Amino acid sequence: MVGHLVRLEGRRKVALEREYVMELPLAAARLTLPMDEKEKHITRLVRKGAKALSKAGVRRLLTAPDNPWWEELRQWGLVPVESEGLVQALAAPLALAALSRQGRTPERSSVALVGKRVNRAFFQAAMQLSTRVRSVAVVAPEGGEALAAELRAEYGIPVLTAAESADAQVTLCFSPGELRGGGEVLGLCGLRPQLGGLILESEKQLPLPEEERLAFLTILWETGRLSPDDLRIRHGRNRLDRGAESTYNDVC
Repeated sequence: MVGHLVRLEGRRKVALEREYVMELPLAAARLTLPMDEKEKHITRLVRKGAKALSKAGVRRLLTAPDNPWWEELRQWGLVPVESEGLVQALAAPLALAALSRQGRTPERSSVALVGKRVNRAFFQAAMQLSTRVRSVAVVAPEGGEALAAELRAEYGIPVLTAAESADAQVTLCFSPGELRGGGEVLGLCGLRPQLGGLILESEKQLPLPEEERLAFLTILWETGRLSPDDLRIRHGRNRLDRGAESTYNDVC
């Protein structure tokens, strides 16, 4: 069971309710308290809400990883939803969306993939990008050389060395501690993926706070309620942004 905390304004109380969002059952701990409530009272209500969620069988929360009350939540065995699997599965579309935001065409761009080892998502992203970009760099102590050789043999694409990866326009990082590289760096691991402002969205509007939406999309993806075709990648406007949106189908 997955849950989340909902803060409401009013007289102090905690209520546990079940709700359905896109047919997914969620346990909602509704914390009602005055707008100017003292921190000690908020903490007490959070503990009560965490206890109620835990007793209801909840183990993962949509609540953002930087929520200030995780110490209290973890005491009841609650942990954040990790979105690493989803964002790594969409590594290639994210790289192409980043290039689009820079105003670059894939055929004239390089993408570096960096990690401690080549996992399934790393491998798939490299294969997908090899049919779209000018060149790729594969930087992974475990499995990197074999993957680079396969890309050269299968697609005839230039595969850059680790030293040359600094020239990439986008770098995809698949392992903790590997947030480095050339161009725009996207961190696809950990509790808070660093997507550089790129936002994953469902075609259907989600009635959830923005900070909970990526976690919710992850749950939908894990449970088979969401397919890649249902996702799009949006980014905010900046001086390089052309206002385009990218979908998974645009890449694969």
